[in-house]
Amino acid sequence: MDMIERYVAEVGRHLPRQQRVDVQTELRSLLQDMVEDRAQTKVDKADEEVVTAVLLEMGHPEKVAASYQSRPQYLIGPQLFPIFKIVVTVVAVVLTAVTLFGVVLSAWNSDAFLTDVTGSIVRAIPDVIGALFSAFGSIAIVFAILERIIPESELTMDEEEEWDPHKLPAVDNGREMKRGELIAGIVFGVIFLLLLNAFPQWAGIIVMHDEQLMTVPLFSANFYANLLPWVNLLLLVSIGIDIYKLRFRWQTRTTLLLDIGVNLFTAVVVYILIVNGPVFGENAALAQTTDFPAEGLAVLAQIFDLLGRLALPIILLTQLLSAAHKAYQLWQMPKNEPSPTLAGKMG
Repeated sequence: MDMIERYVAEVGRHLPRQQRVDVQTELRSLLQDMVEDRAQTKVDKADEEVVTAVLLEMGHPEKVAASYQSRPQYLIGPQLFPIFKIVVTVVAVVLTAVTLFGVVLSAWNSDAFLTDVTGSIVRAIPDVIGALFSAFGSIAIVFAILERIIPESELTMDEEEEWDPHKLPAVDNGREMKRGELIAGIVFGVIFLLLLNAFPQWAGIIVMHDEQLMTVPLFSANFYANLLPWVNLLLLVSIGIDIYKLRFRWQTRTTLLLDIGVNLFTAVVVYILIVNGPVFGENAALAQTTDFPAEGLAVLAQIFDLLGRLALPIILLTQLLSAAHKAYQLWQMPKNEPSPTLAGKMG
């Protein structure tokens, strides 16, 4: 019955977490009953041909999972909508957390800290709501673009294509590429690219001053003058590779090599940032866009620069370790690994 377990697990991968266990239990029982009904003897119950025939009659796991969905999701598209919700949630949480951090930071030296912070948070609510709506719209636009650049065949299941139960993946082999993570990486990469190049005045920490939300510049003038092209190139390469990897479901030698390349290129760019810094710190040009006190801007710029000096070496080391780990995975991968195209179709 190993093939039944693999089939049930594959159906579960396409179901919401809250209904996955119940559906898998029901489906497993149904399949076992169907196999027993078709078997003529007890020996036949374990006959692979009988199990294969039952699973073929049941249909593709994605179609079966779709039949258990309680309601359709068509705001962005049935395939991308769950990922869209995750990205929106993450952005909303991060944006709110950054705003609260800025409010607390701006009132830190106040004699009436608790009163000032409470009042600032209340006054910041309308601005935060406006920022959330703007972020929601930006993310929706990015997903709309993804709907058009990702081939339709990758977002919809070909009902005419025959599938083979023998090609069902193991319940947990650790090599599945999470499409949600890839799309989230693309979305955040595009947003960050737009933020740095089109809206640099928004790239900073949001603080409350004189009952208004203001953005304190995060990146230094040196970053925009000398280092931004390297970051742009890294973002474009990462986005392009993630889009390419969306074609496949399982990690292959090719995708692992691409991941190693991204890790090493990221390490090179981070090294360039360290050597040619500062990356974070004072930025007089962007500071002119806010009325925040110059003394406060100088203190925050020093804090940003210090955090950057600590964070960049850690990022460099992390990327090198990640590249080494993936190189070890590549070394362990069988030499007769199927081609990327074949691996994508098997998903």
